[in-house]
Parts: sequence; C-alpha cells; structure tokens
Amino acid sequence: MHTREAKEALRESEERFRSAFDHAAIGMALVGLDGRWLRVNPALCEILSYSKSELLATTYQAMSSDKTQSVYASQNNHFQFARNIKQLLSGSIRSFQLEKSYHHKLGHIIWILMSVSLVQDAQGEPSYFVAQIQDITDRKQTEVALQESERRFRAIFDQTFQFMWLLKLDGTLLEANQTALNFGGLQPTDVVGYPFWQAQWWTISEETQTQLKSAITQCAEGIAQAAKGEFVRYEVDIIGASGIVRTIDFSLKPLLDESGKVVLLISEGRDISDTCGTLRERVAALRERKLALSALRWCEDEFRVLSEASPVGIFRVNPQGRCIYTNPRAQAICGYTFEEALGHGWIKFVHPEDRQLYFSRWLQAVTANQEFIGELRSVHRDGSIRFCRLKTAPIFSDQKELIGHVGTIEDITEMRAIEKMKNEFLSIVSHELRTPLASIRGSLGLLASGRLDNQPQKARRMLEIATLDTERLVRLVNQVLDLERLESGKIVLAKHPCNAATLMQQAIDAVQSLAEEANITLTVFPLSVEICADRDRIIQTLVNLLGNAVKFSPSSSTVILSAEVQRDKEKIATLSPLSPTPPLSPSPTPPHSPLPTPYLLFKVKDQGRGIPGDKLESIFGRFEQVDASDSRNQGGTGLGLAICRTIVQQHGGKIWVESVLGEGSTFYFTLPLSLQQGE
Repeated sequence: MHTREAKEALRESEERFRSAFDHAAIGMALVGLDGRWLRVNPALCEILSYSKSELLATTYQAMSSDKTQSVYASQNNHFQFARNIKQLLSGSIRSFQLEKSYHHKLGHIIWILMSVSLVQDAQGEPSYFVAQIQDITDRKQTEVALQESERRFRAIFDQTFQFMWLLKLDGTLLEANQTALNFGGLQPTDVVGYPFWQAQWWTISEETQTQLKSAITQCAEGIAQAAKGEFVRYEVDIIGASGIVRTIDFSLKPLLDESGKVVLLISEGRDISDTCGTLRERVAALRERKLALSALRWCEDEFRVLSEASPVGIFRVNPQGRCIYTNPRAQAICGYTFEEALGHGWIKFVHPEDRQLYFSRWLQAVTANQEFIGELRSVHRDGSIRFCRLKTAPIFSDQKELIGHVGTIEDITEMRAIEKMKNEFLSIVSHELRTPLASIRGSLGLLASGRLDNQPQKARRMLEIATLDTERLVRLVNQVLDLERLESGKIVLAKHPCNAATLMQQAIDAVQSLAEEANITLTVFPLSVEICADRDRIIQTLVNLLGNAVKFSPSSSTVILSAEVQRDKEKIATLSPLSPTPPLSPSPTPPHSPLPTPYLLFKVKDQGRGIPGDKLESIFGRFEQVDASDSRNQGGTGLGLAICRTIVQQHGGKIWVESVLGEGSTFYFTLPLSLQQGE
C-alpha cells in the first residue's frame, strides 16, 4: 500500500517538474557529466534556434563559441568554466553563474547568462547538471556600443588641445581632460569631486574665483545660466604650473537629456594668449581687464535698476527667440511670472485668436534680425484681457554678431477705451448738434428767401422753431461743459449746512409752471433735516428728476417728492413697493452695498410709461435716453441723468431707479448724514 502511494507521489512530482521545465519562460536544460544535452525545454530551443532533436544529438561544448570578444575574455574563457565545474563536482560550491557566448543556428553569436547547479543520486554521487539560460545579447550589444562611445569620447576629450571640463549642476568637477591637467600640473584626484572654482586654474585671483562661484550660488550668471539651458562665454585668465598664465576663451554649455532637462555642464577653454608670460608680466593686463569688467557690471546693474523701475514693460530674448528676461511691468501687463515667461512660456498668455498670427510674424522678424511692431491681446488668469503694443529690435555685438533681441510692451487697453469713448462722444455730439442746426438753418433760410413775407403766422412759427432749437443748442453746450467740469474736478462743491425741506420746496417751485402746463399734480412731503451739501447742485438734481417725471407722465397724473432718514444699511434694498427685487444702481457699487449710516433718502415717483429693465442702468450714461424720439419730442439732451449721477456721487451718495412698464418709475438718491443728524 505504502509502495503504491510512494510511486503515485513520485509520479505526481515528476509530472509537476516536467510541466514547470517545459513551460519555463527561460531556457532550461539537463546536461550529462560528459557535456551531452539530456533534456532541453522549448525556450532554450527558441534561444538557439535548434530543434530539440538537434540539441540532444550534440554537446554544450560544441555549441560554445570561441569567437569571444576580447573585452569579455576574462569572463568567458573555458578555463573559468572548467574551474567552476570542478568546484561543483568536488562540492566546494553549490552553483555558479557565468556569461557565455553560444553559436546561433543562423551563424551569429548570441550571449547568454548561464546558472548551473549539480544534481546527485541517492548515494550522493554526481548525476547530471541543471542549467538555466537567459538570452542577454541585447544587453551585451548595448554595453559594447556604450564602451565604444566611451572610447571615442575619451579619445576626443583627452587628446584635444583645448581645456575641457565636465561639471555637475552645482559646479562639482566630474572630469578634466589631460590638456587641462597637464597645464596645471595636476592629477585627477587633485580636482575631481571638488568645487570647480577651488581648482588651481582659478586661483589667479579671488575675483576670478568669486566670478565663477557667484555664477553657481547666486544664479546670476555663468554656470547658473548654463544650468537653465543658456550659453555662457567670456574671456578669463587662468594660472598653471610654475605660475604660467594663459588667457582663455571660456565657455559653458548645457548637456540636455531626451526630455530637454539639463543634466551636465560642459566647459571649454581655448587659449587665446598672444605670448607666454609669468604672472608678473600679466599684472598690468589683468588690471585693465578688471577695470573693464567692473565697468561692464556697473552698466548691467544700471540697466537692471532702470528696467525694474520702468513704467514700460521690457523683455529680452536670446538669438534662438527664447525669452530670458522680463521686468516687473511686463509681468504685470501680460499676467505671467518671471519663470512662466521664460523660453516660449509667454505664448500661453497670448489670446488664442492672436497667438498663431502674431507668433509666426514675430519669429519671422526675429529670424531675419529685423524689428517687429504689433498689437495683440494678453489673457490674465482671471480672464481679463489687456491690449498690448509690442516692439522688438535686434542687439549686435561689436563684431556684428547677434546677441539677442530687446523688446518693449505697452498696455494700451485704457488708450483704446478712451479712443473708443472719444469717437462715440464725437459721433453723438455731432448728431445732437447737427439736428437743431439743420432746423435753424431751414427756418432762417425760408425767412431769408422772402417766400413767407405774405404769411406772417408761418414766419412767426419758423422763428419760434429757430428759437427753441437755439435754446436746445445752448442747453446742450452748457450741460456738456457742466458735466465735463464736474467730472474733471474743476467745479468744487460748496458744501454748507442746509435744510432738506427747503431744498425740496424750492425744487417743486422751479417746476411748478411746467407741471401746470402739462396738467400734472406735484405733491411734496418735505422732511426737515439738516444736511451738509452744495445747495444749488442738490436743487439742480431734484429739478432734473422732477422735470423728467413731469415730461414723461400722462395728463392728470401725480408726481410725488418725498424723503426719509434711513439707519439700516440693508433697508435700502427693500424700500420700493414697485418691485420685489432690489433696486439697480448705475454706479460701480450696487445699491444694497453698505452705505454711510445714517443717510437721507430722496424719492421722485411718477405714474408715467415706465422704463424697460435693460435701460435701468444705461439711462445714467451720456446721451442715453429710453427712446431716441425723446430728444425731438421732449427737448432733452440725454445728459441730465449723467449730471445727476456725478453730483450725487461727489456728495458721497448713490442714485438708481426702479420701474414697472405701464405703471411708472421711482428715482432714488442718497446723501450721507452725520451720526448727530441721524439721531
């Protein structure tokens, strides 16, 4: 019974081994002590491109390649392999791993990584070897290519007559070529791994070392610029063995990886000395160079100070068209930070509709070393749009080499808005002037022609029309001048204590005759409270609002003027019974925003035709009227409410209107009171 179970367990074990052996992802083989293949799996057959029967008919020795490359000879000779086999058989090691070359069936050499262990029989005698085999040909080929590249680099690096150094981004020296080492009388261990500026070459002066160190630590010039992807180049003196001094054309360039990130810095030095000399002989030249360098730094500092304080945006780009500098004003105009603008980053802040057109034109001008002038829109993070005027010009060195481009940016948003307002204003004023002038000209022309000599009544009517239009012109000119003086601050409000009830009654008296002519009843609820205001300007505001209410009210209706003191900042939002919604304000601040407490609220209510909702704000603008025919029928200029708004705002108050079409309108305005007056 036990024998049968043991046989069954053995069979299952062999079955599991066979399954794992045949389905392994790597090559596997059982090899006899004489080197014959006893068993091979499909993966090994695929690696070598031999069939199972072909492999079983030969030995592993026959498959081994003798064409081992010299670089790998120490790892792949048969002596090493034989020694490992001997150690396995003696039991001194349990397994070993070796890289080895084999013949592929197609004739080329492949590289494998072989792991070998020994299987013993029940008596502990060696039975056969188990080999695991992986194809590492691709890795070997990469290593060979890398070493060949290293060999070529080393040949160029060490045999060039120029000084060459490799640096980390923090300025640590990784390598120096033989030319540089020989000049300084140095060994690699003397300088590799130390800060570049501490090496002997730069100990000619503290200023020379500081120049190099500052470039790294302060991110201002030199290496720091190269670490950002820029090219650094300047002339400098270095010192070698026995005090020999050379002037070199020193340069520092970034080495980028595939993603464009700077990973190393390559530094070169080309000897441009006219003659050899000792340190003593070069002192005078070095002093002159120091003076020139000091003057250059002063110029750079002066430029930076002027640029940082400039009210105009200033930027610079390198010869490749990449941005390398923007001043604070340029950043404020365009909405980007210094870092965001670098390279081509500034393009992201250009309006999409302008981006393709202007960027292609700009690149074309930069490539051709020409000036560029253009206007485009810049989009800020908050979505606001600014109109900008750009101008760039190329910069050349004394040797006529292109250094880069410098440009200016002007914010012309307000200029464009003012120009638009001016054009609209001139258009409206010219229209408002042209209409009455045409009427006056026509009336006077008829009278002058004599055709109305026998029609005295019609002639009188023509004179009345000319008189009315003349008055309208005078009124228009006066109101335009009045509004301009108010808004420009040329009129200073003469504020004095006065009684609100008195002002309200005087305003009613001023429009009483107009109301009687239109059969309109004026009702006033005077409030006796002291306010500090410009008496004439407040009466002007009340008369204007009352006059409009009378003009646009039907016959036999009533216009009401009232006032009340308010102490609650929020109560103003619910004052009107005409509309359940808060009143709208033409001012920049909504009417339900915090107001001075307490304040006096004036109301002028009519029963006229009402004002459409989309006009409740715009009617407080210049030359704005609910209906274009109002100018002809009612004799208005469209400036009265704009003047009212300016007067109220200069008193620290607010003005707005509520209206329901077909029912009437209520105009409100507020004036602040002192706390004592409110009590």
